[in-house]
Amino acid sequence: MKLKVIIPVAGIPETEIVSSQNYLKKWVDKDTEISVSSLKDGPKALESDIDTAYAIPYIAKVAVEAEEEGYDGILISCFDDPGLEAIREIINIPIIGAFNSSMSVCVHLLGKICIVSPSKICVPSTERKVDSSIYKKYVKGIRSIETSIEDIITGDITNKLYNLIELLYQEGEYQGVVLGCTSFYCSYKDILERLQKRGIDFIVIEPSKVAILELEQLVKLGIRHSKKAYPYRQYEEIINNL
Repeated sequence: MKLKVIIPVAGIPETEIVSSQNYLKKWVDKDTEISVSSLKDGPKALESDIDTAYAIPYIAKVAVEAEEEGYDGILISCFDDPGLEAIREIINIPIIGAFNSSMSVCVHLLGKICIVSPSKICVPSTERKVDSSIYKKYVKGIRSIETSIEDIITGDITNKLYNLIELLYQEGEYQGVVLGCTSFYCSYKDILERLQKRGIDFIVIEPSKVAILELEQLVKLGIRHSKKAYPYRQYEEIINNL
């Protein structure tokens, strides 16, 4: 099985791509191949709806190329699920995003959750996504740690993340949190270890881990999106008409 993971921004350092690939490989079967790539062109961060709109054509191109190269499934590694439904119309293999994958876990296991977002500028688009989804009644708050996407990649944001998560636990309103950015994976292990040391029983959902495991299972099950729900369109036909 070959899985393609698309980081839907441009300018990601090669070290970060390798780090993300190694992290995701830890969760899947040994014979499952994972290839992580970013965009050659497009926005350098997805922090608002305009960033997402700018990125979608570039994500679509990488997704089509991945199917042509023989990949069995695709993960758009972003909590915004940019272009997910549109891109399902131009490929015939499973493609999923981190938002729906991680939030579906909450439906099964949690009643009241808080999404931890990178910054305040990301919050409005996340609120709109939640409000238009089936997950609205489960999300009781969206908080941010006030950092940029660039800082997440280049710096250590573990302390900021942990301090907010512990505060949310102490407030007593939430049963768990969802990390609202797939780049937060770099702090996930440390956060779990700190919570355990303090004897804090609090669920932390890391979206890229959940999503890559869901994608692997979909491929094993032979399930992809319905072509009645997402009628197939030739990518070349669409591009030529632009």
